[in-house]
Amino acid sequence: VIYAECILKALTWCALCATGKAKPSCVMMTGLRKCRFECRQDTDVHDGLCDGLADMNFFTFLKSSVWAYPILEVMHIFGIGLLLGNLVLLEMRVFGRGAQLDAKALASLSLGIAGVGFLVAALTGLLMFASQAAELLVNRAFTLKMILLILAGCNAAWFHGRASLEKLDSTARCQMLLSGFIWLAVVACGRWIAYI
Repeated sequence: VIYAECILKALTWCALCATGKAKPSCVMMTGLRKCRFECRQDTDVHDGLCDGLADMNFFTFLKSSVWAYPILEVMHIFGIGLLLGNLVLLEMRVFGRGAQLDAKALASLSLGIAGVGFLVAALTGLLMFASQAAELLVNRAFTLKMILLILAGCNAAWFHGRASLEKLDSTARCQMLLSGFIWLAVVACGRWIAYI
């Protein structure tokens, strides 16, 4: 997890350097535990960004409303349900269940619905993140969840890139198993965010 945090911080630092908002700083690296960037100004860009998001009226409303944040959480879980339910359906087909169903037609339907679920989960997740960015950026469960989402995307690209749906071979089954484990880990990390 420490390495994942450093990777995210390094990517942030690169983006800030590219826009001219940060410059390199010499830091003693001890097991990659110390990762930071030095801003050209005397302000911390990370805190400034988080404070800026927190001060926006809409995100202030999300934090202060009794109902807004819980509704976002329900919608986020609904999106995850749509996504995972349809991925499991496709996974069962890859493993030979429902062999009478055409794999491509099933994939077209289930991946379309899964895509809608991902979109709902992503949009609600972004809104929840923006309403408490400072707390989430230092949360290790959140960092691990982001890394796992990247891995899920890479695995999906590999699955479709090699036309695994047409082959339905042992590699395709391994890819689907890996996908299932990654998404379960994403859900687990999402739940742990509140407790770490």
